[in-house]
Amino acid sequence: MGTKQKLKVPFDGSGNLMSFPEKKCWKNRETGKEECLHPVMKDNYEFNATLTYHGFDKGTRAAHRLIWIDEEGHTYPMFVSTFGKALSKIGMLGDKMTGRWTFQKRGQNFSVCPAKKQEELVAKENKDTALLKAEVSRLHVVVNTWIAVCSEVLLEKVNFFIRKRVEEKVAEKLGRDS
Repeated sequence: MGTKQKLKVPFDGSGNLMSFPEKKCWKNRETGKEECLHPVMKDNYEFNATLTYHGFDKGTRAAHRLIWIDEEGHTYPMFVSTFGKALSKIGMLGDKMTGRWTFQKRGQNFSVCPAKKQEELVAKENKDTALLKAEVSRLHVVVNTWIAVCSEVLLEKVNFFIRKRVEEKVAEKLGRDS
């Protein structure tokens, strides 16, 4: 039984995921020599990021993909077929997806995709959300109690002022009538 090789993922010199790992060559105008940039191959890894939809691309090899950009400006192609999985695992708010990501390979092409540990991240976010909701609920009780106490104190002073004015008006009226 063979061992599964670790996936090596291609990035360009600026840290952008390359959909297809190919060297890019050009002729240097000053020296006349051919120069090439080779992809930087990294071991597959997982990372947390907010990816913003940046566009759609029909690759040179007919691989349709969505292009996403992270907070640092790095771009990540995503297979169209992976987009549905990302929507169901992560969800989308406006043009953004926040989650845990990794990379996949189909044929010779690479794509960003949701990490399998997404559920752990979602569970942590749900726990954090539950804690925040409990704190908000507790603060509502504190604020509503404070409002009730203040209202009662103010209402007592307002009632005292009204009673005093009514008594003064009654005394004034009785004084004129005698």
